[in-house]
Amino acid sequence: MMNLLLLLGLIFFGLLMRREAPMDISSSAAYAMGLMMLIGYLSGRLARRHGLPSITGYLLAGMAIGPFGLKVISLIHVTDLHLINGLALSLIALTAGGEIRLARLRPHFRVVSWVLSMQTLIMIAGMTLGFWILATWVLPMPFVTTAGLLSAGLLIGIVSTASSPSTTLAVIVESGKRTSTTDLILGVVMLKDIVILFLFCVGLNVAHALNPAESSSTTSIGGTFLQISGSVLAGMLIGGLIILFLSRVRNHPVAFILAVCFFSYEVFEPLGLHPLLIMMTAGFLVVNLSREGDRLMDHLEAISPPVYVLFFTLAGAALRLDLLNAVGLLAMALVILRIFFKWVGTWAGIQLSGKAWHLRHRGWAAFVSQAGLSLGLATIIAEQFPRWGKSIAVLILAAIFINQLIGPLALKWLLDKENRPTSGK
Repeated sequence: MMNLLLLLGLIFFGLLMRREAPMDISSSAAYAMGLMMLIGYLSGRLARRHGLPSITGYLLAGMAIGPFGLKVISLIHVTDLHLINGLALSLIALTAGGEIRLARLRPHFRVVSWVLSMQTLIMIAGMTLGFWILATWVLPMPFVTTAGLLSAGLLIGIVSTASSPSTTLAVIVESGKRTSTTDLILGVVMLKDIVILFLFCVGLNVAHALNPAESSSTTSIGGTFLQISGSVLAGMLIGGLIILFLSRVRNHPVAFILAVCFFSYEVFEPLGLHPLLIMMTAGFLVVNLSREGDRLMDHLEAISPPVYVLFFTLAGAALRLDLLNAVGLLAMALVILRIFFKWVGTWAGIQLSGKAWHLRHRGWAAFVSQAGLSLGLATIIAEQFPRWGKSIAVLILAAIFINQLIGPLALKWLLDKENRPTSGK
């Protein structure tokens, strides 16, 4: 009760400040960040008290107080705090890379590879066909040509395959449950982003070939390969620096880690490299090829709670709630299709691997969340195809919004199920 009263009091205070405070206070990014952290933190506590993941509370809090909700936080605040997004994504990616421990992944390699392969193939084929049927006959998009619909379906299928490493990791860390199942889930989710980056480039080239008059540029597979290779090399460099620092210096490692994360995002992204892949590579290298892995992960675990609060509350505030009316029905249809094909792909992968039988019918719940990578790919679609890309990007964003609300709940349900005795092989 006290948490709820404090939460309502803070929201009322934010609304009052928005109306009465001097401009230099109400428009301050520091003021907005503090208010978001407090409101997000209290919402997360309330969510956990009612059996929901804290992330769900953070997202709902951001949606409520954001520029498309009560407007306690303005669109300018969301833009100004973009720097925090970069830091948070780098920290989350570094943690995600550290969670891919070869010693844990090796026993699951067969099932991870099969689930990843079958999810990818079935999702892309199923979502491409499903979108084409929906957009042609059920919920028509008359302003898009047949070639455009096929291209959009292919790109939607590739984007739909992606899951959210940051959300998945946050729910697992919050649950405190590290089992063979969570190792398997993290293996699939982390490796999938690398596969998606390659496939998206191929999909863009196919879409450009099908729509020569509607595309604004062409994409080089060789160029994307160089970007990914460069990101891996940069990650190896960052990982080496972290190992060297942790092995030589015992004081203030958290300050060094934060500085590296800022550096990685702000320097490498303008160069066309992928900060997510860079930091995942660095975390993987430190944990698997040095003695400093446990120390790094201990420090990241201490840093992560406030980062998760701010990152996911800000993500909720940035969601375009005003667009849901326009594409809500089609987005919901795509969400249902995506969950169905996630179930089919997971079931097929586990069936072919001959392992983890207890996850055949409920393993899909680990892969519903979508966030960072999917948002970035949607932006690229909007930029590359001016005539129909923006409407498809809005549709993808609406589906991501729904998946990001459902995903943490589904994963928590799966982890709770895994706590009970099973008869799986």
